[in-house]
Amino acid sequence: MYPGHIKNAVVGFLLLLISWGLPSMAGSQESRPGTITSVTVYPGIANVERTVALPEGEPGQRLLQLGPLPSSLRDSSIRVTAEGEVQVLSVKVRRSSGDPVEPQSLKVLRGQIAEAKKSLLALQRQDETLAAHQARFEGLVPEKPGSSVNSPLSKKAWQGLAELILSGMKNATDQRILLVPKILVAKSTLQKLEQELATYEVNSGRNKAVIEIESLDLSGKGGVFRVEYQVAGAIWKPIYQVHVQEETDQIQLKSYAEVYQWTGEDWPAVPMFFSTSLPESGAEPGSLSALKIERPRFLQPEPVMSRKSKPLANNGVDDKESPRRRPEQLKRGRIREQPPVLGGLSFDRGKAFFYEGDDKAGAADGLDDRGFLTVFEAIHAEQVESTGSPHRRLYSIDTIPFKAVHRCVPELETAVFRRLLLSLNGEEPLLAGEVSVFAGRDYLGMTRIENTVAPGEEWALDLGTMDQVVVSRNTVESEETRGLLSRLTEYRTETRLKLENYGDSAETIEILERIPVSDDESVSIEIDKSKTEPAPENLKPVDGILRWSVTVEPGKSRELRLIWTMQIPKDKILLRREAPERLGGE
Repeated sequence: MYPGHIKNAVVGFLLLLISWGLPSMAGSQESRPGTITSVTVYPGIANVERTVALPEGEPGQRLLQLGPLPSSLRDSSIRVTAEGEVQVLSVKVRRSSGDPVEPQSLKVLRGQIAEAKKSLLALQRQDETLAAHQARFEGLVPEKPGSSVNSPLSKKAWQGLAELILSGMKNATDQRILLVPKILVAKSTLQKLEQELATYEVNSGRNKAVIEIESLDLSGKGGVFRVEYQVAGAIWKPIYQVHVQEETDQIQLKSYAEVYQWTGEDWPAVPMFFSTSLPESGAEPGSLSALKIERPRFLQPEPVMSRKSKPLANNGVDDKESPRRRPEQLKRGRIREQPPVLGGLSFDRGKAFFYEGDDKAGAADGLDDRGFLTVFEAIHAEQVESTGSPHRRLYSIDTIPFKAVHRCVPELETAVFRRLLLSLNGEEPLLAGEVSVFAGRDYLGMTRIENTVAPGEEWALDLGTMDQVVVSRNTVESEETRGLLSRLTEYRTETRLKLENYGDSAETIEILERIPVSDDESVSIEIDKSKTEPAPENLKPVDGILRWSVTVEPGKSRELRLIWTMQIPKDKILLRREAPERLGGE
């Protein structure tokens, strides 16, 4: 063997001895909970960042345990970065069953439930004792004295004993009556606490997770690890407060994030962010495979579009076996109801969102982001406990100028509605959500931003009705047959509106009425211009929506009169329906 080879072998042997010796000197496990430094809430999950320090110790390989953590921890989401003269060798998650991993508030809740059970049990035992006394008094009532009863009690003695027994029964009954509300309150309290506990109990109760970080510390001075991970059980939604400042024609818009979290760990007062994106969801565009239509073996051939063929969208599941995907079938004689629509105007009866079973693909649809991937940061750092209860966190305050308009649609409702027209400033979108409206110290009520507003886009905020303006509507309809040869049927409609202003200032109101429209040349629809007063802004609108702009002085009233006629051939049968697809000018 050459001298150089011998030297290399000796060096390699020494390094092997050192590598064997390092773990034996500094391989002790060090378990630390770390400190939560920031939280980002997504639709359905939360990204938590913890910082944990590795203290000084023996140089070499060292194992650091971060935990206990909720078992819903996503293994693939863990990211570890090191600061100092420390290198991360490996990261793994170890799950085990042991003591419940639960926040302090949950332990307090369990104690409250135990006390509530004791209180309810004591009241129930007291009620049982009184019920036993009542039954005992009832058993002491003697039989009615008479010739057939051999009893030494006289009538007077029997009467005194009966009064004593009835008095005892009454006392027991009165005490039981006093216990009834106490028992009901105790049951209600216990039920509420147990429901709250059921909300908290997630992640299979006694399962816990520990992140094991194997590192190489050559100097032995330690370092700092920053660990990020995702846990399930957190959602947020935007809600708003609007303060209307009529003297300056501006609103103050406060944006809040309403956070719900039941992850199993309390979040301290740290920087908190709210994101509209879904991490690790839909990052790839997907792929398509060949779609083949063929005749199955051992089955009778059928046309591709036959009713008996399996629908492709159901993956071979028949509609009868899949009621959730079954198309709607309209039976004869049944009228399908439509939402009330007036041209481009409609009354929204509210929206509902649900999903069945484990099909939660649309659960994130409750947060309407309109495609904007935005992250908002809370202005103040506050604690968010893992209770499942709502926590509001302010993340934006804006001042926006507005233009006030008043609109009335008497056919739908004889009331004047207030609306603010605004333009969104800034660079962030305004997400759809509920709005609480205040004017000074007065609470006006709740409204809603139906659709997410883009930066620079105009939007409207509805504020309810005006009490100082009263609107009344009266409609008279008549029918008449005209012509000897053509035999036309003429329908005449006269609508009268009256607006009364009981306020202290003049109000300008936009009035909307409608007349029908038709593409049939045999149908004639005309406005009587000589008797309609005042004339609408457009006498022949495409959508049939007529508009007036009327100013009513304080203490005064205004009247509107609309007369229109419709002539159709007598033998023609026509159908009247709502036509929201036929839009005109707003």
